[in-house]
Amino acid sequence: MKDYLEEGGFVFATVTPRQVLKDAYAAKILDDGQVWIDMLDHRNLLAHTYSPVVFEKAVEAIHTRYLAGIEHLHDFMQGEVMK
Repeated sequence: MKDYLEEGGFVFATVTPRQVLKDAYAAKILDDGQVWIDMLDHRNLLAHTYSPVVFEKAVEAIHTRYLAGIEHLHDFMQGEVMK
């Protein structure tokens, strides 16, 4: 997303994963910005927590929420390639 935005001329004031997600949502690349923020939070939590309970909650969220967001981004990028 960062590279796509930069290629389109977008200049980031601050380059952090959270800011890239917010800017991608504002640019209508993402249809649900909160899902992506939640993905990032889960990723960060999993990188520093070794709890089976946290892991199971993340796996459930991947199936119930995150996969749809990833598929939407994939479809968006596929549409951009076809232009």
